[in-house]
Amino acid sequence: MRGSLLVPWVRDSCPIRGDFIPGCFVGSASRTGSTRAPRLLASRANPLARLARNLGPRGLGLVFLLSCTRTPKAPVMPPPEKASAPVTATASVDRARISTEEPVTFSVAVNQDKAVQIRIPDVGGRITGFRITDFGTEEKEEEANRKLIRKWFSLRADVSGSYVLPEVEISYTHEGQAKAVRTSEIFVEVKAPSVDPAQPGEELRDIKALEKSPGPALGWLLGCLGVLAAVMGIALYARRRRRGPQVPGLPPHVVALNRLDGLSLPTGSDPIYLKHFYFELSEIVRSYVEGRYGFRATDMTHEEIVRNIKQDASFPEGERPAFLDLLKETEIVKFTDHQPGPEATVTAKERAKNFVVKTRPADELPETESVV
Repeated sequence: MRGSLLVPWVRDSCPIRGDFIPGCFVGSASRTGSTRAPRLLASRANPLARLARNLGPRGLGLVFLLSCTRTPKAPVMPPPEKASAPVTATASVDRARISTEEPVTFSVAVNQDKAVQIRIPDVGGRITGFRITDFGTEEKEEEANRKLIRKWFSLRADVSGSYVLPEVEISYTHEGQAKAVRTSEIFVEVKAPSVDPAQPGEELRDIKALEKSPGPALGWLLGCLGVLAAVMGIALYARRRRRGPQVPGLPPHVVALNRLDGLSLPTGSDPIYLKHFYFELSEIVRSYVEGRYGFRATDMTHEEIVRNIKQDASFPEGERPAFLDLLKETEIVKFTDHQPGPEATVTAKERAKNFVVKTRPADELPETESVV
């Protein structure tokens, strides 16, 4: 039996004869160990022959094995599909540090599947510490049958300090289950406006020199005027006491209903008349609550009124939402560029009347409402 001289160390597993590679040599070995000289198939100038001679039998065998070996390719796995939630919500501001002279835009973005019904609460009513100067809603169609809803509010702060914009909870129903997503709270730092020392009138000045008082004559004059004012006050008080008891005024609910009947609805599209209507409507309702329940609603902010109503047990709990919603609607029109239509103004006036009628004292006769 004869074996290959090209790769003698793999002769048993891969019996390839030396004459397999053309242009190199052909050789064999007998079982007795006698070896014949290889035959050159080309001249010494043949590059394949020189390569075979330089590598030797083991080198040529390694080259052959490497050429027969095929590296398997790794299987290419398809990228996993990204599962998106039916509803996602994020809240953001365009900047977290502002001054009292700069606005900040607060945005709530909701990315939803079009087939899911969502409920976005009233975001503007939960913002405290800021004035809402403008607001709006934007909708944008997204890919994969989704929709993006963005509510934004332009805010201004009048007092420096740290403020927190509230979290917003978006509720929705998916596959028959009630679910909700929430945004995170956002902290906003408001600083006082910076003062430029180079501006005229802002630099520090020295203390003025001492001046002599005008003398005792001015003191005597001011004392006489004070005594005269006190005498006039006592005389006026005694005169009123001689008149006897004063006639009590009309009840607060009668005054409020008469003023509401005399409040004219705005005509045309002039925003000045529209703002005047809502200013007057707010003042009527606030004055009625002040006279009916005894706290100064005309001088309080919306947050202060909410706090007083919660502490006042005499205020009907069932009428609190109606009053606060009406008050918030008037605040939005008063301090923003929002212009409701004619139907909204009629509805606001009727809501004010219903609130006064439902919260009037129970012992008042219906005839007193017609007193002018």
